[in-house]
Amino acid sequence: MAGLYIHIPFCRGRCPYCDFYSIVADEETMLNYPELISTEAELISIGLRGKLHIETIYIGGGTPSINQKVLTEIIHTVKCYFDTTEVTEFTIEVNPEDVANLEIDALKNTGVNRVSLGVQSLDDKQLKVLGRRTNEETIQRAYYKLRDSGVDNVSIDLIYGLTEGGMRVWDETLDRVASMKPDHISIYELSIREDNPMLRYKAYDDEVVTMYSHAISKLTSAGYRHYEISNLALNDRFCLHNLNYWKCGEYMGLGPSASSFLNGVRYTNYLDLDLYHHAISRRQLPIEHTEVLNEERRAREAMVLALRLVEGVDIEEFKKKYHYDAKILLKDIPAHIKCNLINENYDRISLTPMGLTLSDELFAYLI
Repeated sequence: MAGLYIHIPFCRGRCPYCDFYSIVADEETMLNYPELISTEAELISIGLRGKLHIETIYIGGGTPSINQKVLTEIIHTVKCYFDTTEVTEFTIEVNPEDVANLEIDALKNTGVNRVSLGVQSLDDKQLKVLGRRTNEETIQRAYYKLRDSGVDNVSIDLIYGLTEGGMRVWDETLDRVASMKPDHISIYELSIREDNPMLRYKAYDDEVVTMYSHAISKLTSAGYRHYEISNLALNDRFCLHNLNYWKCGEYMGLGPSASSFLNGVRYTNYLDLDLYHHAISRRQLPIEHTEVLNEERRAREAMVLALRLVEGVDIEEFKKKYHYDAKILLKDIPAHIKCNLINENYDRISLTPMGLTLSDELFAYLI
């Protein structure tokens, strides 16, 4: 299975918490962007000597929904240079304030069958703190317009760990979102650098852990299956594109800051539109970094990614695929940490509920 990710970096403004590459661009820059993506796709196709077979597509940003003309042209480019005949999941990220002006039927006709709606919160005060250009009313209208237009696979993103409103607002948001019954919910901790002015809105670590645990408990009680550290799905509507990442499948990335992983080699594009544009204009692939993963590095990364999944690691399958004993890779983790955070059975390794909440600290021992 191979996935395709396309990055559209344009936003109306920078959200203060966001670390993804994005810029505020003029109309001309946006309208010229599909040609850059088209040229990169063409160069990749030439290098591969044919069309790469794709099974999932994910268009993220930035704000892919900022300009439907640009989005549609990029989708047509994908179909020219990649074999998309067996795509099972085609996701686009959408901001709630854009939905009113989107021609959803036209997007569905291009093959889009899943929408990830950037909600973050259903509390207007929190939305303002996060720098979002929307409110609860707009979010609700956007969600139900998607549903009324026949989009039957909708994911909602939420952010937790804010002092504004604290646990009370988080609990109310979870109740409201669960009542909407999106097919998929992603919950992300507010993660900001020490020099970010938003640091004053970040809750203490113990509060963050409590918010996370509360969300998992409440959403699973509402019928959602917790299948990955930050992700839950109703009726097993897992995000197939992200599952491919977590299971170390191959993927291709287009656009500035996008990454690819093919034949054990990771490629990362320039994290700057000007540098990306300059390389494409010379008909060169816009790759800034290339990393060839040795056998141990691949095994360690695969271990970390697999442990993100609640089901964990099948020890026998892992050894067959990566030629490493998964249990041996755990030897660098101190025993007192391991016993609290990791479940080790004869055939499977997985994280305990506490391990899921402290996964970043745990994974540092494995990489």
